[in-house]
Amino acid sequence: MDIQMLNKTMKISAYLTIFIFLVFYFVEGNEFNFMHTSGKVVTCVTVFWLVFFNIGWKIKWLDKIFNIPNLNGTWIGTLESDWKNEDGNSVQPLEFYIVIKQKFININIKTFTESYVGKSYIEKLDCNERSDEINLVYLYCSDINSEEEDKRQGATELRLLQGQTCLKGKYWTRNKTCGTISLQFYNKKHLTTFEEIKNQIRVD
Repeated sequence: MDIQMLNKTMKISAYLTIFIFLVFYFVEGNEFNFMHTSGKVVTCVTVFWLVFFNIGWKIKWLDKIFNIPNLNGTWIGTLESDWKNEDGNSVQPLEFYIVIKQKFININIKTFTESYVGKSYIEKLDCNERSDEINLVYLYCSDINSEEEDKRQGATELRLLQGQTCLKGKYWTRNKTCGTISLQFYNKKHLTTFEEIKNQIRVD
């Protein structure tokens, strides 16, 4: 949680505290006791944030408090690389899938092609309220499914577009290759392998 989000949380907590105090004041009337009511107010505010941070941030209208998009699920698309083989030929675009597991304060990305699985280890969901731009940036390490046990490391920056159903952007690798990624939201399931995702697409 960054400073801006923390400040907003404190401000909303203050407004909630005042509002709940007023509710108790008008409901209890002459029986209103400040010290006794304080405990109830703290409990109400705490419960509100516990519910919000767990599920509330995904709910329509409540999600407007922090404007954090819910990216949970499986995204499918293509990856195009500038890498060339030994003959100097470019490769065809690859089927590329990502699975996003997201909570209010953290996000984890797993990526799949037919030949490797990648896992993010540093992630940031950057929501710029001024420009209305939402960017997902992450560093990843990919374990290639081969006997060489080579590892690909790099960075990816994706922008959320088209009503939050499309992710497009670029990636860079430690091996000095780069390329573009284009993804569409598929479903909210957290599928676990390339084959599972591909089979699910075939069934649908």
